[in-house]
Amino acid sequence: MRRSAGDVWVTFAFNEGEPIVVDSLVVEGVEPMLDAAALRRDLPLRVGDPFDRFRFVAAADTIEMALRDAGHPWARVLRSFQDTLIAPGTRRARLLFEAIPGPAARVGAVEVTGLQAVDTAIVRRLVRPAVGEPFSQRALYASQRELYQLETFRFASVTLLDTVPPELTDGDSILSVRIGVSVTEGALRRIRLGAGYATLDCFRVQAGWTARNFLGGARTFDLGLRLSKIGVGEPFAFGWQSGLLCGELDGDFTAARTNYSLSAAVRQPWLLGTSLSTLVGLYAEERSEPRAYVRRAVGGGIGLTHRLGPRLPLTLSYDLSYGFTRADAATLCAQFNACVAEDVDLLTDPRRTGLIGLRLTYDGTDNLLNPSTGARHVLGIVHSSPAVASDSLIQFNRALGEVAFYYPVGQSAVFSWRLQAGLLFAKEFVVADSTVQFVPSDQRFYAGGANSVRGYSQNELGPVVYVQQIGVAQGDTTFGGTRVAPTGGSTLLVGNAELRVRSPVYPERTRLAFFLDAGQVWERGPGAAEAGAIRVTPGAGVRLATPVGPMRLDVAWNPYDRQRGPLYYQTATEIVLASPQFVLRRGSGLLNQLSVHFSVGQAF
Repeated sequence: MRRSAGDVWVTFAFNEGEPIVVDSLVVEGVEPMLDAAALRRDLPLRVGDPFDRFRFVAAADTIEMALRDAGHPWARVLRSFQDTLIAPGTRRARLLFEAIPGPAARVGAVEVTGLQAVDTAIVRRLVRPAVGEPFSQRALYASQRELYQLETFRFASVTLLDTVPPELTDGDSILSVRIGVSVTEGALRRIRLGAGYATLDCFRVQAGWTARNFLGGARTFDLGLRLSKIGVGEPFAFGWQSGLLCGELDGDFTAARTNYSLSAAVRQPWLLGTSLSTLVGLYAEERSEPRAYVRRAVGGGIGLTHRLGPRLPLTLSYDLSYGFTRADAATLCAQFNACVAEDVDLLTDPRRTGLIGLRLTYDGTDNLLNPSTGARHVLGIVHSSPAVASDSLIQFNRALGEVAFYYPVGQSAVFSWRLQAGLLFAKEFVVADSTVQFVPSDQRFYAGGANSVRGYSQNELGPVVYVQQIGVAQGDTTFGGTRVAPTGGSTLLVGNAELRVRSPVYPERTRLAFFLDAGQVWERGPGAAEAGAIRVTPGAGVRLATPVGPMRLDVAWNPYDRQRGPLYYQTATEIVLASPQFVLRRGSGLLNQLSVHFSVGQAF
C-alpha cells in the first residue's frame, strides 16, 4: 500500500500455483435413458481440464437438462466435490455426478390463460410436446420461441405446472403432466413509418400496416410500401445527383427512376394441421443494383417453412412474376452479342419468370445484428425453366452457400470469418448467330461493396465493360467520360476475416475493426469478359453501438487497377467495340486507392 496526502494506491499480488486437474469424471444413473459416454463428451468440464467450480456446476445442469429432454421432468443430479475426492499431494480431482432421473412423464393436458382475441386451439396447436407425447424441456423452450415469433403476443411463457410428480392413474405406467401456457396479447393493428438515406439509394421512405390475428387463426396480414432513389429518379428527381449527398448516382442509368416496392402478404403459422409456416404474397416492384441492372415486375409467391430444429428452418418457395430486367446496352452486347435493337429487345422484353427455391439456414449466433460468438450457415438453391412456368428463354440453376464463424477473444475482442461461394448453370441459346448461356442480370453474381469485398465499390469486382459516350455538338464530335458497367458472373468466391477490439476512446460503445477481404467473380464460357485473379484488400474501421445496431465506417485499401474488359463507343443509335481489352487506371496517390463505406450493422 502506498499513501499520499489525498490518495491511496493498493496493489494485490497473487500466486496461483499449479491448478487442480480433473483426473476422472464419472456419470452414474443416466442409463438406459442416455448414453453416458456421449453425454460426457458434451459436458463443459472434461478429464484433463483444470478444475473449475462454475463449470463443475454447469456440467451437473447439463446432465439434468438432458434427462428432462429425455422425458424425466423431475430429474436431479447430485455432484460430489469433497476433500476426500482430491488425492493429497497430486492435485488431481476425481469428480462424480449421480443422476436421480425420477419418473418418466408424458403430456396429459395443455392449459392456456391470458387469451382475448386469439382462439385457444391456435395456441395449443403450436405448443410442443403435444398431448400424449413424452415430456421435453427443450420442446417447451422452442414452443415459447414459436409463440413470440408470431408477433401476436407481447408476453409468452410455457412451463411445467406440476412441481411434484402427480399420482399414477389406473391402467397407466407413465405419469401425465400438465403444461401451462400464459400469454398476453399485443396490439393487433400496427402502422409503421420510416425514412432513411444511403449513398447508393439517396433518400428513401417506407410505410406499412400490419393486422395480427387476421380473420382469426393467428394469421398476420401485412401491407408495405417502399420508395428509394428519391431526389435523383423520376418522378421525384430534384437534381441531387450532381451534389454531395447523392453524387455517387450521377450518370448511373439505374437511378433514372425512383425504385418502389408495393407488397401484400399473409402469413399463417401452420398449414393443413402441420407445423409448416406458410407465407403467401403479391407484389409490384422496380428495383435496381448500381450500374448493373433495373428489374420491373409484378408477381406473387408462396413459401413453406419447416423447422428442423430451434435454429434450423428449411424453406421451400415458389415465385411467379411478369416483367423485364434491363442492363446497360454495352453489357448485353459484350455478354450475349446483342448489339442491335432487335437482339436487345429479345433479351429485355417482358417475360414470365418462375423460380422454385430451397433454402436451409442455421443461425447459432448470440446476436442477429452484432454477433460475438457462434456460427451462421446458409445454403440456397434456385431453379427456373418452363417446367416451373418460366419463359423458354429463362432456364438456369443457381446455388449460393455461406458459412460464418464468430469467436470471442479475451474479454472484449471478437474474431470472425466468412466464406461465400456460388455457381450458375444455364441452358445455351443462339442470339445474333452466337451461342450464349442467358441468365437475367438480376440472377447473376456480383461482388464488391460494404458487405462484400470492401476495397471495391458496390458491384465493381468481377467482369465489367467500359462505355464511352460519343455525341455531336455543332458539327464537332464530343467524348463523354468513361463509365464502368458490371456484367456479373456465373461463379462467385468471397472470403472475409475481421478482428473487432475495444477502442481506447469511448470504449463502452466503440470498437475498432481490422479486416482482410478477398474474392472474385468469374464468367465461364468463351467470349466472356476477363475477370482475373482473386483480389485481396485490407482495411480498418470503427463501430459505434446504437439502438438499431452498430453504425459502421470502413476504409479499405485497393492497390489494383480496375479489371480488364471490352471498351465500347456508344452513340445515340449504335454501339461499337473500340477495344477488346481495356482497363481504366486508378489515379495515383493513396487517396485514389481507398474505398470508404458507411452503413448500419456488421459486414457479416
